[in-house]
Amino acid sequence: MTKQLFRGEHAASYDFRMPKLVPGYGLMPELALTMLRTRIGEKATVLVAGAGTGAEIIPLAQAEPGWSFIAIEPSQDMISLLDTKLNELSLKDRVSLYNQPMETFTRELKADAAICNLVSHFVRGDSAKTHFFRAINQTLKPASPLIHLEYVPGAEPVSPEYKEWAHQVGHSETDVKQMSARIANGWDAPAFDRLSKIIQAGGFKESTEFFRALDYRGFLSR
Repeated sequence: MTKQLFRGEHAASYDFRMPKLVPGYGLMPELALTMLRTRIGEKATVLVAGAGTGAEIIPLAQAEPGWSFIAIEPSQDMISLLDTKLNELSLKDRVSLYNQPMETFTRELKADAAICNLVSHFVRGDSAKTHFFRAINQTLKPASPLIHLEYVPGAEPVSPEYKEWAHQVGHSETDVKQMSARIANGWDAPAFDRLSKIIQAGGFKESTEFFRALDYRGFLSR
């Protein structure tokens, strides 16, 4: 999250593209709401690291009028889209926007929960990833939950099943090859054991998997 990865058309088309790139993408806000409702109160502050265009914040804010949100997003184009949506839906007064990387967020804050979906694979190197998770942890009250969706490769950088799913949702063979190359060469997505050690080094004592769709896994860490 140290540089802007989503600009211009790449940002504008984000909401359209993601359901056909991430299996189960549409379920994540619903599952995040379920996990948080059973762990935090009706009045709560939720930090979202890598808030994007609001895929998590908007449905959660609509479902829980007593929750307020801290949105951290390094892409100016993405956070501008989020700002527009919040204004259109009359949610802006409950969401504080910060156009910066999570690692540089220094505001004194003790949030009740955090969400961070599909972000850590853009942070390169174990040390930088540890710093990233620690930055999130330091904004939370003790033992508060972090809900996060991660790309977790198995024996291969991209599984045959994920490639097949991509074909099924309409991607061409060229598309799938380009996607696979981008994941294998452009992302730093740790295998499960390495990821677990990084999360623990970042201050989260335990992580529980609550969701899996092919190469993507959802965790609750605290």
